[in-house]
Amino acid sequence: MTITHHGHSCVQIEKQGTRILIDPGKFAFDVNGEQPEAFTGLAAILLTHEHIDHTDPEILKRILAVNAGCVIVANASIQKRLKDVNIESSVLSPAQTVTLGTMTIQGVDAPHESLPIPVPECRGFLIDDTVFHPGDSLHPTPIPKGVKVLCAPACAPWMNANQGIEFVDLVKPEIVMPIHTAIFRYPMLIDRIFVAPLQAKGYRVEKETIIV
Repeated sequence: MTITHHGHSCVQIEKQGTRILIDPGKFAFDVNGEQPEAFTGLAAILLTHEHIDHTDPEILKRILAVNAGCVIVANASIQKRLKDVNIESSVLSPAQTVTLGTMTIQGVDAPHESLPIPVPECRGFLIDDTVFHPGDSLHPTPIPKGVKVLCAPACAPWMNANQGIEFVDLVKPEIVMPIHTAIFRYPMLIDRIFVAPLQAKGYRVEKETIIV
């Protein structure tokens, strides 16, 4: 299995010929220099919640145009939003599983962290009991323990670095891949206040590509 970070919360996972993409939102393409059409051979796109940095209908249309047969897996609020722009999707409820090619995806109840404005429904995804992507949540229920790879939010208006590190300590993954990284104007701050403290605690941190 190969896990690749493509900017912000966008992560691609590939296993034995099956390729899925998680949260190809606007911020990812703002920072990584890639175009949506670069993502080909996708079996599925997983969407955690409807904020534009995670779910962008125009970007989704461009990806789907070059990926015949690609399905979208999301939650009920995203499904309603996408239906309004003629994009089909299916809902994965908490604890429900779906098999996509060579991978099994489990939905996890992952409430979006608090903001001074209303927050949307948020779904986490556990892939093959190996990779966990929580979306914008530090309090999923239940917390997946002992996964190999945790896609861990590093910075956001709804968290601080200490809270992010506490979340990693709860999950205790073998490897940490920082996500939600396009918030700071100076990305090196993530290395200083998130990556370095995790490494000091003994965690392996990989920012780009992981093979497990």
